[in-house]
Amino acid sequence: VATDSSGINNGVWLMRNSAWSHDFLTRWWHSDILQGPGQNHNCSDQSTMQHQLLYESSMALDDVWDAVEGPIWVPEVRVAAQEHLQSFHAATAATVASREWQDGDFIKHHPGCHYYKPPCQQLYVEAHEIFVKKAQAMLATRQR
Repeated sequence: VATDSSGINNGVWLMRNSAWSHDFLTRWWHSDILQGPGQNHNCSDQSTMQHQLLYESSMALDDVWDAVEGPIWVPEVRVAAQEHLQSFHAATAATVASREWQDGDFIKHHPGCHYYKPPCQQLYVEAHEIFVKKAQAMLATRQR
């Protein structure tokens, strides 16, 4: 999972096919931590994901947790720099003070931009073209 200026962003993330992953997805899907007005918030998926990834270790309240200034992720989780998974398009990057996509970044992410809205459709076409070119280049490199 990647981080941006507001914490984790699960717009683009990778997962291994494992028993832990299946259990995590079940717990995340059935999470009941958001009740009332917050349950339909635009970023509720990220807060419930973070809760599922951190709750158990944070509640242990041991010396290791207390000695660290930041979250202690479960061993199955790797946190990546934003550019390694999902840099933002220019408007979002400027609005939330996060990384704007640059050539060499993995995927151009468009948070809050819905594919069915006309202004966003061109952004998705561009992102798709970039992704396809990168995937083809990676495959070509591996086949050599």
